[in-house]
Amino acid sequence: MSTQAKSEAARDASFAQRALIASLIFVGVLAAAGLVWLTAYYMLIFFAGVLLAILLDAISAGIGKIIPLPRTARIMIAVLIVASVFAAIGLAIPGIIEQAPQFAKFIEQWVEWVRNSIAEWEPVQQTLQDGESGELMRFLPDPAGLLGGAAQIVGSVLGVLTGAILIVVFGLYLATQPKRYYEGVLSAVSPDVRRKLKVTSEDANIVLRRWLVGQIAMMAIIGTSSYIVLTLIGVPLALMLSFIAGLTAFIPYIGPLIGGGAMILVATTQDLSLGLIVIGFYLVLQLVESYLLTPMIQSRAIFVPPALVILAQVVFGVLFGVLGIALATPLTAVIAVIVSRLYFHEPLEDD
Repeated sequence: MSTQAKSEAARDASFAQRALIASLIFVGVLAAAGLVWLTAYYMLIFFAGVLLAILLDAISAGIGKIIPLPRTARIMIAVLIVASVFAAIGLAIPGIIEQAPQFAKFIEQWVEWVRNSIAEWEPVQQTLQDGESGELMRFLPDPAGLLGGAAQIVGSVLGVLTGAILIVVFGLYLATQPKRYYEGVLSAVSPDVRRKLKVTSEDANIVLRRWLVGQIAMMAIIGTSSYIVLTLIGVPLALMLSFIAGLTAFIPYIGPLIGGGAMILVATTQDLSLGLIVIGFYLVLQLVESYLLTPMIQSRAIFVPPALVILAQVVFGVLFGVLGIALATPLTAVIAVIVSRLYFHEPLEDD
């Protein structure tokens, strides 16, 4: 065989080898993407468990500043504190469940009022006279459909409980033996990557701790203050409305709209002047939260642009539902830490 023929054969073999490697990489990437998609829900559950472990660790650190106890003992006390809080909230659950049908009735009345108000609008009346009422009214929500959606939510309680159990299990294991899992991950990478991963994970832990503690404090303040004010001014379903307001406060930007909207809906259905009072109260509450509580509680947490947070909430909500919306903000904060550390080499501000 001539030298030229050997050279061409070598090039062909080299091309075939590169093509095979590229094909295997492509297939591997597709397989990895498919695996991530299939396990995305459980990855979110695991991340929620990480947040629980961070919360327990933060409470444990606070206990350690007061009483010098072994870590295991401090974690157990932290678990008892968290369990006590949930037990206290659980005492209100029967009252909330009792008020749920009344809340659904308020929604039905409000939707019916909106439909009737639109139907009485002059341009709409003209459309109705032209025989196009069916085309118009089909764009408006049906109260029965809303109540049917509520029934579907109730039907998914078993799935929620399963997820909650997994979160607690993950959180307890990670909180009681963090070094075992942390060092196991670090040992699986090269020394150079290990150093970057260690610094980045430490920064992410600080950011998540600040954000989580701040949001929980915000939830408690908003829920408690809402219950006190709504009870004093005589808004029906004060317990359920304040529970919704406190719970949705965990979700920045979108959460306050849901919590405040529920209050205003019930109040305006009862009495227009009462609705105006509730609007004023919630505007004041949001101003206090935005300009006093948030800067004071989370002043040293990493800044994430609001537009990016809302975009993440929408995307994660479409892909993963309520759990995706709830975890979109801390996930975005972690991504911001990774980008700042690995690409811009910006260290987090020291405590």
